[in-house]
Amino acid sequence: MNEQNLIELIKKEVSKYIKMENSLNKNIEIIGEDVLLKDELSKKFKISDKGEYLIITTIGIKEMVALSQGTYESDYCEKILKGLLNGKKIFLIEEGIAWRAYKKIPLHLKVIYEKYEKEIEKYGIQISKRLEIQEKIIKKREYVSEGILDFKKIKNEFNSSKVIEISKNVKITELAKEFARENEIKLLKR
Repeated sequence: MNEQNLIELIKKEVSKYIKMENSLNKNIEIIGEDVLLKDELSKKFKISDKGEYLIITTIGIKEMVALSQGTYESDYCEKILKGLLNGKKIFLIEEGIAWRAYKKIPLHLKVIYEKYEKEIEKYGIQISKRLEIQEKIIKKREYVSEGILDFKKIKNEFNSSKVIEISKNVKITELAKEFARENEIKLLKR
């Protein structure tokens, strides 16, 4: 191994260490019944009631309906709504959504529940798979659920992001795409 390769290898290792240290500085709040996920996340993040991120590991049908209407019926749901109102980044774990556990759900009921999910996504709650949650917290990600992503919006609101997830119905202008390319921002359609 020559000297240049050794220097590059050391740079990569130091970079990994710095990223890990930075992730440990992030405060997250976790609510729900998924103890295994909470244990896993506590290895990489500080768990706190004052976290900048709120991870919802489980949600019942009643809570999802209330949230979709901008209200709450329980302390659990109130915590989620207050998190939204206080500007926290909120992630809902897909596998913890109660209605999804049923295999023989009638189609019309499924459509209604999916509508409730879309409604809470409009508020900024991101539905994420359990395995993706650490990556989403560590990487600076943003989510755009409706409207147009134009140059002004991407430059002023998302220029520090590395990844911007975009709902299928969001339009992206050519200038926004160009800005993303030049600034190494990934645009992911969901």
